[in-house]
Amino acid sequence: MKKLIAILTIIFLCSILGACFKFRQELRVGIIDTQRIMAQWPKFRQTWIDVQREGYQLFQSINKNKTTISPTDREAVKEASEKWQKVKEQLTDEARGAAIAVAKTKKLQMVVVNSGVEFGGEDITEDVLKLLK
Repeated sequence: MKKLIAILTIIFLCSILGACFKFRQELRVGIIDTQRIMAQWPKFRQTWIDVQREGYQLFQSINKNKTTISPTDREAVKEASEKWQKVKEQLTDEARGAAIAVAKTKKLQMVVVNSGVEFGGEDITEDVLKLLK
């Protein structure tokens, strides 16, 4: 009797495992090259140029024949830093939105950046760039 119960239990477990493997869905992963997006997305490039220009102008105005930084200059640096942070968040949100749209279209379950990815996945960088342009 114990042998029969053990055999039935094994058969039952094997059938459950077989069903799990049969219905297992393949994980589809998209990969984004963030360096390429930054280099080829016109909005990002222009924003980066603007930020660098504003930063240089601020640096020049602060350093004009001064040996110390005034509270006004410190406030200007803080405001510039906060502005860049907001712009960076907006750009990131826009790129993330494009990646999500591409992932939904291609039925991908996950999107990762390419740093640290040795192999595998589907490169969706070009599709994301098309949505961003």
